[in-house]
Amino acid sequence: MTYAQLKNYPFNPEQLCKLENEIDKEGGFEKLMISKKALKKEDGTTVIAVYEDIEKYKELFLTEEYESLRSIYDTQVPYAFWGILYEALTKIREAQ
Repeated sequence: MTYAQLKNYPFNPEQLCKLENEIDKEGGFEKLMISKKALKKEDGTTVIAVYEDIEKYKELFLTEEYESLRSIYDTQVPYAFWGILYEALTKIREAQ
């Protein structure tokens, strides 16, 4: 994916770099999603979490480089949001 193609996404390179660093630090995307409360463990199974207080989720997890994304975050399912960001990162990795 080129920088021009990245313009199709509402994410900037700093946000994608931050996500990549967070994934590396946590040891994988799934572990990061558990940390960001987008996934949770129930009876030994990983399931997608629902976070009903959208504004509270934004305050907790859309900070620093991600803060500008608050205006487009409108879901009770954080995994859906982070999944799109991860998809953009994956496409950039594949293009390199």
